[in-house]
Amino acid sequence: MTGAVTQHIDVAVLVLFTFWLFFAGLIFYLRREDRREGYPIEHENGRIEHPGPLFFPEPKTFLKPDGTVIKAPNPGFIAERAVKATPVAKWAGAPMDPDGDALLDGVGPAAWVNRPDHPDMTTHNTPKIVPMRVAEQFSVARQDTDPRGLPMAGGDGMTVGMVSDIWVDSTEAMIRYLEVEVTAGDAGGRRVLVPMPMCNLNRFKKRMEVDSVKAEDFAKAPTIKSDSQITLMEEERIVSFFAGGAMYSMGTTAA
Repeated sequence: MTGAVTQHIDVAVLVLFTFWLFFAGLIFYLRREDRREGYPIEHENGRIEHPGPLFFPEPKTFLKPDGTVIKAPNPGFIAERAVKATPVAKWAGAPMDPDGDALLDGVGPAAWVNRPDHPDMTTHNTPKIVPMRVAEQFSVARQDTDPRGLPMAGGDGMTVGMVSDIWVDSTEAMIRYLEVEVTAGDAGGRRVLVPMPMCNLNRFKKRMEVDSVKAEDFAKAPTIKSDSQITLMEEERIVSFFAGGAMYSMGTTAA
């Protein structure tokens, strides 16, 4: 029998079996490698689950452009902070009610993680996101409305303050944040950055609006330390605050 190894096995069958073994090994390898992110698993009760050495890859060391070194996966993972919310039922995966101020405690849609407290940098080692008072090479197109100088209103229609500047991503040439000088209430004098995707231009009322939070919420909105750059951690807190406001300020309260 041409190509036969035995009476019942030939080269084609061996090739097929070899392919199956290779493919099974490839799937196992890929599933093991994808555990470099998101693992070890932290359960709702705080218990850390380790898949075991067979299914958990050895940590790799990554050298980042800024000189920092990280390992993934991180076998010594420790939860960053306690979850300030209580399950509404005892079954696993039950919705959670915030224990305090959900916008600041970081639960549900307002959740955030501890990102590095330094700016996102360009390949030239300069901050990516900067105000236009620093990035003077950027300007608003003549056919578009320049939001600077326009009032900013919250989701309740109340005016918060004035848009004082535009923060741009110098690598993408796009607007990331609007800087608002708050003038209303006890928050007067604060400088708050509002994510541009959450802002709308009301041409009829000639003002900018953010629908996810009320005007009073600007008094507790996260701020930044510098007037010329924003860190990854500050971005995380700002975006989570305004995103979570759609539920916790303007909507319901369950996480």
